[in-house]
This record gives sequence, C-alpha cells and structure tokens, in this order.
Amino acid sequence: PAPAINRLAFALDMRRRLVGAPIALVSCDNIPNNGKLLQAAVTNVFSTFDAEAMDWLEKNVSFVSTSIDRITPQTTAVDIEEVQAKTIGKTIR
Repeated sequence: PAPAINRLAFALDMRRRLVGAPIALVSCDNIPNNGKLLQAAVTNVFSTFDAEAMDWLEKNVSFVSTSIDRITPQTTAVDIEEVQAKTIGKTIR
C-alpha cells in the first residue's frame, strides 16, 4: 500500500478535481510544528503533479499546527454524578 502521505495527497488532488473547495488539515499529535511538517510532506508529493495542482494546493489548503498536551483520563461514575449535580435543570449552550 502507498504511504499515508501519498494517499492524502492523492485525496486532496481528487478534491481539487471534483469540488475544488478549500480545506484545513489539522494534525492532532504532539510533534512541534506539525502543520509545517505536514505541509512540507504534502507539497513534496504535489510537486510531482502538474503546476495547476500545485497552485491549487498553495491557495486552498491550510496546514494547522496543534499540540495535544495531555491524555484525558477515562470518565468515572463519580465524574458523571458531579456533572449531573452541577447541571441538572441548567441549559447547556
């Protein structure tokens, strides 16, 4: 099977051909500057496509850098009871 980055690049190119709508790619990991790393990898694959594809990529795909800084522990029965006690009768917006 093709590397994941190739599959992503080909999926983006298919989006370009069928829809053309802009999209933001968001990396959800704890690698510093993950958006820039993803952008470099996708751009590298796109460089093998035609100039029109590369132009679309630059204008329509944004690469967001994020950081996941902790793992959330599993919700316990005590947690659920506490939330219910504090929110019963309140409208959550």
